[in-house]
Amino acid sequence: MQNFNLAIVGGGNMASAMVRGLIVKGFVASNILVVEKELLKAEELKKKYSIKIRNKIDNSINEYDLVLLATKPQDLNLVCKNLSEVLDFQNPPGFISIAAGVLIQDINIGLTDNQEQNLSIVRVMPNTPAAIGKGISAGFANQYCKQIIRDFTQIIFQAVGEFLWIDNEDDLNAITAISGSGPAYFYYFCECLAHAGIELGLTKEIAYKLAINTMIGTSKLIELSDESITDLRQKVTSKGGTTEKAIDSLKKSLPEIVKKATLTAKNQSEFLSKKR
Repeated sequence: MQNFNLAIVGGGNMASAMVRGLIVKGFVASNILVVEKELLKAEELKKKYSIKIRNKIDNSINEYDLVLLATKPQDLNLVCKNLSEVLDFQNPPGFISIAAGVLIQDINIGLTDNQEQNLSIVRVMPNTPAAIGKGISAGFANQYCKQIIRDFTQIIFQAVGEFLWIDNEDDLNAITAISGSGPAYFYYFCECLAHAGIELGLTKEIAYKLAINTMIGTSKLIELSDESITDLRQKVTSKGGTTEKAIDSLKKSLPEIVKKATLTAKNQSEFLSKKR
């Protein structure tokens, strides 16, 4: 199963994470092609991972079982148009898109140039911890997607973390708001915690070291513990202690702030889907 051929269109951070994860898991480097228009970026990937590279889309894309569309959403229309001009529609590859807010039906229309043909397409929302093999990705496959393409998709994203299937494409908007954008929320909270430490009189160096290592240690404890997050929090929250007072203060506003932030992100994802 790991000897299928994979083409990745776009050589950015997520594509690099995918390549790294697959090779670490034993995937054959020569079975991977990255199409990246920036020559220096393409050459760097080739040097680092010994994969195949090209600077533009051509009909060799038909030699691959699966094409991962790893470009920015605003570039996807042009990428799909370029692919539609070279695809072998008698035996097309399967497709995965990680472009936020771009519906499968729009991807299919772009790839087929409005022909009445339905391709095997999966939409996946990954997140940036994939770069260290700790990502969480969720995927939705269209009704025309072949089982082997689903299997390939799972292999790819399990190489960089956890993967789960969903049954409703609309749920990707909520997933984008929680796990796709989620890393930025944790970074921002860590920033705020460090800045609070500075306001309390600590040096910048000490405040950031305390905030960062507290976050690292806490996330590792969550991962390794058999207890729920709520139980872990309550164990730290002694009755009448400093943590209880701080949590009481957070409870007055944090749940509503988080709800508002994630709803805003979800609405933006829906807006981008309808805008196209």
